[in-house]
Amino acid sequence: MLVFIILKKEEMLDALIEAMLEAEIEPLTLFDGTEAEKVLSQDIPIFAGLYRAMTGERGTNKTVLGITESKQNLMDFDKITREISGLHNCIKIIGTKADFYS
Repeated sequence: MLVFIILKKEEMLDALIEAMLEAEIEPLTLFDGTEAEKVLSQDIPIFAGLYRAMTGERGTNKTVLGITESKQNLMDFDKITREISGLHNCIKIIGTKADFYS
C-alpha cells in the first residue's frame, strides 16, 4: 500500500520521517513541492497579494511517499503523529481513512 503525504511545515520533516520509520512505513522517497497557487502568483503578479493574504504560507511543501503492507502500520503511524506536538495538524494523507483502515 502506498502512503502519500504532503507536509506543509518543512520544519516538521525530521519528526515525520522518524514517525514513518517507527511505524515501519518504508522505504521513503521525498520530493520538494510548490503549490500551483504560488506559481500562478509569481507568473501573474495581480494574484501575488491575494495569494499571500489568503494563505499566509510560503507555498512550498514536502511530499513523502512510503510503502507498507500492513494496515496496522498506518494505524500506528496515525497514533504516533498525534503524540508529536504539531505534526498531525500539518500533514495531509492522500486517500480516505476508509482506504487505509478498512
